[in-house]
Amino acid sequence: MSVELIKDQAYQVNDLITSYILLHNNIIKNTSSLKCLFLKVDFEEPYMQSKDMLNRFKKKKDELCELQNKLEKTIDKDKKKYLKQLMRLVEKVSKAVQILVERQKVHYQKSLGDKRNWKEFPRIQKEYKHAIAQYMEEKNKLNSLCLLVS
Repeated sequence: MSVELIKDQAYQVNDLITSYILLHNNIIKNTSSLKCLFLKVDFEEPYMQSKDMLNRFKKKKDELCELQNKLEKTIDKDKKKYLKQLMRLVEKVSKAVQILVERQKVHYQKSLGDKRNWKEFPRIQKEYKHAIAQYMEEKNKLNSLCLLVS
C-alpha cells in the first residue's frame, strides 16, 4: 500500500514537471524570440501562468510532506530514501519555477513601461539556467533510485 502511494506521488510529480516544461517551452518560444521585437507580446499571461505553476509546486511539496509524515514509521529505508529524493526534486523544480516567476515579472513590468528591474534580467536568467541544471541533477538521482520502489 505505501509503495503504491509513493509511486502515485512520483507519477503526479512527473506530470507536474511535464506541465512546467511545456510552460517553460511556451514562454521561451513566445517571449524570447525575435518576434517579440517586432510584434506586441502579452507578457502578463506567461507571468500569471508561471505564478500558478509555482502554487501547484507548493501544493505538491505540502502533499509530499504529509505523505512522509504519514509513512515515516511504516516504510523501510529504501522507500524513505526514494521519497526524500522525490521531495528534493520537487524542491529544486520549485526553485526554478520561482525564478521563472521573477523572470516573467521583469518582462511583464518592462512591457508596462517599468524598466527599473530590467538591469536585473541577466542575473535572473543566469540563476534560472543554474536552477534548471540543479533540478536535472536531482531528477537523475531520483531515476537511479527507481528500483527501490519497484
